[in-house]
Amino acid sequence: MRISLYTLLCAISLSILVCTSSSELDIRFIDQPIGGKNITLLTCIFEGKLLESTTPIAVSIEWWSTDSTGNNEQLEQQEDHSFESSIAEQVGTELSALSGDVFEGYYWVRVEWDDGSGVVFYEESEHIYCYEGPNSL
Repeated sequence: MRISLYTLLCAISLSILVCTSSSELDIRFIDQPIGGKNITLLTCIFEGKLLESTTPIAVSIEWWSTDSTGNNEQLEQQEDHSFESSIAEQVGTELSALSGDVFEGYYWVRVEWDDGSGVVFYEESEHIYCYEGPNSL
Protein backbone atom coordinates (compact mmCIF):
# COMPACT_ATOMS: atom_id res chain seq x y z
CA MET A 1 0.00 0.00 0.00
CA ARG A 2 2.89 2.40 0.70
CA ILE A 3 4.27 2.08 -2.80
CA SER A 4 0.94 2.85 -4.46
CA LEU A 5 0.29 5.80 -2.12
CA TYR A 6 3.81 7.11 -2.76
CA THR A 7 3.34 6.63 -6.50
CA LEU A 8 0.02 8.47 -6.34
CA LEU A 9 1.54 11.40 -4.43
CA CYS A 10 4.41 11.63 -6.89
CA ALA A 11 1.99 11.59 -9.82
CA ILE A 12 -0.10 14.37 -8.26
CA SER A 13 3.00 16.47 -7.52
CA LEU A 14 4.29 16.00 -11.06
CA SER A 15 0.95 16.93 -12.60
CA ILE A 16 0.81 20.09 -10.49
CA LEU A 17 4.31 21.07 -11.65
CA VAL A 18 3.50 20.37 -15.28
CA CYS A 19 0.05 22.00 -15.27
CA THR A 20 0.95 25.05 -13.21
CA SER A 21 2.39 27.76 -15.32
CA SER A 22 3.07 31.36 -14.53
CA SER A 23 3.59 34.30 -16.77
CA GLU A 24 6.74 36.36 -16.92
CA LEU A 25 4.63 39.50 -17.42
CA ASP A 26 2.55 41.48 -14.92
CA ILE A 27 -0.39 43.49 -16.32
CA ARG A 28 -2.52 45.83 -14.16
CA PHE A 29 -5.33 48.10 -15.33
CA ILE A 30 -4.91 51.69 -14.12
CA ASP A 31 -7.87 53.49 -15.79
CA GLN A 32 -10.78 51.27 -16.77
CA PRO A 33 -13.01 52.09 -19.77
CA ILE A 34 -16.08 54.12 -18.78
CA GLY A 35 -19.48 53.31 -20.30
CA GLY A 36 -22.73 55.21 -20.28
CA LYS A 37 -25.08 57.06 -22.57
CA ASN A 38 -24.05 58.32 -26.04
CA ILE A 39 -20.37 57.42 -25.70
CA THR A 40 -18.27 58.04 -28.83
CA LEU A 41 -14.77 57.40 -27.44
CA LEU A 42 -13.57 54.64 -25.10
CA THR A 43 -10.16 54.81 -23.42
CA CYS A 44 -8.19 52.49 -21.18
CA ILE A 45 -4.76 52.66 -19.52
CA PHE A 46 -2.85 49.70 -18.15
CA GLU A 47 0.70 49.09 -17.06
CA GLY A 48 2.94 46.14 -17.67
CA LYS A 49 6.35 44.98 -16.59
CA LEU A 50 8.53 41.92 -16.98
CA LEU A 51 8.80 39.88 -13.80
CA GLU A 52 11.94 37.76 -14.15
CA SER A 53 12.42 37.51 -17.86
CA THR A 54 14.90 39.65 -19.76
CA THR A 55 13.37 38.64 -23.07
CA PRO A 56 10.87 41.20 -24.40
CA ILE A 57 7.26 40.01 -24.42
CA ALA A 58 4.92 41.08 -27.22
CA VAL A 59 1.27 41.59 -26.32
CA SER A 60 -1.87 41.99 -28.36
CA ILE A 61 -4.11 44.83 -27.12
CA GLU A 62 -7.66 44.04 -28.16
CA TRP A 63 -10.98 45.88 -27.83
CA TRP A 64 -13.88 43.41 -27.65
CA SER A 65 -17.65 43.91 -27.68
CA THR A 66 -20.93 42.10 -27.44
CA ASP A 67 -24.47 43.26 -28.16
CA SER A 68 -26.68 44.57 -25.35
CA THR A 69 -27.71 41.02 -24.40
CA GLY A 70 -24.09 39.92 -23.95
CA ASN A 71 -24.12 37.79 -27.12
CA ASN A 72 -22.19 37.92 -30.40
CA GLU A 73 -18.71 38.61 -29.03
CA GLN A 74 -16.51 40.27 -31.62
CA LEU A 75 -13.07 41.83 -31.91
CA GLU A 76 -13.39 45.56 -32.63
CA GLN A 77 -9.73 46.62 -32.79
CA GLN A 78 -6.29 45.12 -32.24
CA GLU A 79 -2.84 46.66 -31.77
CA ASP A 80 0.53 45.32 -30.66
CA HIS A 81 2.99 46.41 -27.99
CA SER A 82 6.20 44.98 -26.53
CA PHE A 83 7.29 45.11 -22.89
CA GLU A 84 11.06 45.11 -22.44
CA SER A 85 11.75 46.07 -18.82
CA SER A 86 11.03 45.20 -15.21
CA ILE A 87 10.12 48.87 -14.71
CA ALA A 88 6.35 49.39 -15.04
CA GLU A 89 5.37 51.02 -18.33
CA GLN A 90 1.94 52.60 -18.89
CA VAL A 91 0.15 51.95 -22.16
CA GLY A 92 -2.99 53.72 -23.34
CA THR A 93 -5.46 52.57 -25.94
CA GLU A 94 -8.65 54.04 -27.33
CA LEU A 95 -11.56 53.01 -29.51
CA SER A 96 -13.57 55.57 -31.49
CA ALA A 97 -17.12 55.08 -32.71
CA LEU A 98 -17.73 55.57 -36.40
CA SER A 99 -18.61 59.14 -37.34
CA GLY A 100 -22.17 59.94 -36.24
CA ASP A 101 -22.49 56.73 -34.20
CA VAL A 102 -22.33 55.96 -30.49
CA PHE A 103 -21.29 52.73 -28.81
CA GLU A 104 -24.02 50.24 -27.97
CA GLY A 105 -23.45 47.06 -25.98
CA TYR A 106 -20.67 45.78 -23.73
CA TYR A 107 -17.01 46.71 -24.34
CA TRP A 108 -13.70 45.74 -22.74
CA VAL A 109 -9.96 45.53 -23.34
CA ARG A 110 -8.09 42.23 -23.38
CA VAL A 111 -4.28 42.18 -23.21
CA GLU A 112 -3.07 38.80 -24.47
CA TRP A 113 0.38 37.20 -24.78
CA ASP A 114 2.02 33.79 -24.80
CA ASP A 115 5.02 32.41 -22.96
CA GLY A 116 6.79 31.17 -26.09
CA SER A 117 5.75 27.55 -25.56
CA GLY A 118 2.14 27.95 -26.65
CA VAL A 119 0.59 28.83 -23.25
CA VAL A 120 -1.62 31.91 -23.70
CA PHE A 121 -2.20 34.40 -20.90
CA TYR A 122 -4.55 37.37 -20.79
CA GLU A 123 -5.89 40.07 -18.51
CA GLU A 124 -9.14 41.90 -19.14
CA SER A 125 -10.48 45.28 -18.11
CA GLU A 126 -13.92 45.69 -16.64
CA HIS A 127 -16.76 45.00 -19.08
CA ILE A 128 -18.65 48.26 -19.44
CA TYR A 129 -22.07 48.98 -20.96
CA CYS A 130 -22.79 51.73 -23.50
CA TYR A 131 -26.16 52.75 -24.90
CA GLU A 132 -27.81 55.34 -27.09
CA GLY A 133 -30.24 57.69 -25.41
CA PRO A 134 -31.97 60.99 -26.04
CA ASN A 135 -29.79 64.06 -25.69
CA SER A 136 -30.69 66.33 -22.79
CA LEU A 137 -31.22 70.03 -23.43
